Amino acid sequence: MEPKTERRNFKLFGELHPNSRLTRAQVVEIRREAKVPDTSRAWLARRYGVSRSCIDRILAGETWREAL
Repeated sequence: MEPKTERRNFKLFGELHPNSRLTRAQVVEIRREAKVPDTSRAWLARRYGVSRSCIDRILAGETWREAL
């Protein structure tokens, strides 16, 4: 009898996630551009084709922590 294996807590992060719209390089660029005065988060969202809340989470470090 072969042992039964389970994959628990197997999560894909960053570019490996099938729903990812951004690359690591784009996230680094978003963080760099956000530091420039008068750059709006809405403009960044439109430029990169993601939602404003996605940009907010990236800049807060809630997502894409591996690209810090």
